[in-house]
Amino acid sequence: MTSPTPTQLVPIAELDERYGELRYPPSDADLSAMKSSIDRFGQLSPITVCPRGSVLSLIDGFKRLGAARLLSLTTLEARVMSVNEAAAVAAIYSLNRSSPGLTIIEEAMIVKKLCREHGLAQLEVSRLLDKHPSWTSRRLMLIERLSEEVQADLRVGLVSSAVARELVRLPRGNQGAVAASVHRHGLSSRETERLVSAFEQADPDTREALLDNPRGHLDVRRARAPKPIGGEEDFLDRVLRTTEAMTRLVRETDAVEPTLVNRAAMRSTLVCAHGAASSLVAKLGYLIEVLEVFDDANA
Repeated sequence: MTSPTPTQLVPIAELDERYGELRYPPSDADLSAMKSSIDRFGQLSPITVCPRGSVLSLIDGFKRLGAARLLSLTTLEARVMSVNEAAAVAAIYSLNRSSPGLTIIEEAMIVKKLCREHGLAQLEVSRLLDKHPSWTSRRLMLIERLSEEVQADLRVGLVSSAVARELVRLPRGNQGAVAASVHRHGLSSRETERLVSAFEQADPDTREALLDNPRGHLDVRRARAPKPIGGEEDFLDRVLRTTEAMTRLVRETDAVEPTLVNRAAMRSTLVCAHGAASSLVAKLGYLIEVLEVFDDANA
């Protein structure tokens, strides 16, 4: 069994905060709560630092550091990690996996730094953070394609991550106006998907009217669309509902930690789900091929 890393007292004035660029500053309320906790009970958990030349760089514990400054403390108990730059960045994620954890934009900033500044491939980042490659790809897309305005809305909860994933399909200059319409009218992620598609196809003269009354315009477009024949309508409706459920399941799968006590039941359930999903993928692929052949024959 590995023994815990020893801790030591480090002078607050000598801490380097270069990795703070990957974290949002703690709110006044969070700092106040941490200040109260340290004042009453002392420092309950050490901060985490790593040596960088003649200084110690803070990896985790920015809230504790801010609270310590409010209390005019001069030292903090710290755990020292000897890691390279990429490992230090990855540690910011791994040390904050539990609730409340990082925001999705903070996760995206970590992925971007590992990919763009440290030159790691997305697959390497996925392995380093112990996440699925799709998780890594989605976060890199968010940070690189989402406007700063929408990133700020995402941070404070005005835009959900599901809505943000739809907005990245648009040029940055259009994302803010569409995001404002989504928030103003309380659109779901599915409605946002339809709105983004309609916005992309609309000419500049009709886009403003579309954003002023998105549901009205989307209902008109839906009414004009060709209706599936017979049982196809029910089938397509079930496909859409199942797709929404699968999208939610993907998000839950990203967050779940497979360390439950009842591992045997979890494995059995996941194996069953994996088999059903694999069969569905094969059948959907076949249907798509049939439709493509039909389209080619009638082109």
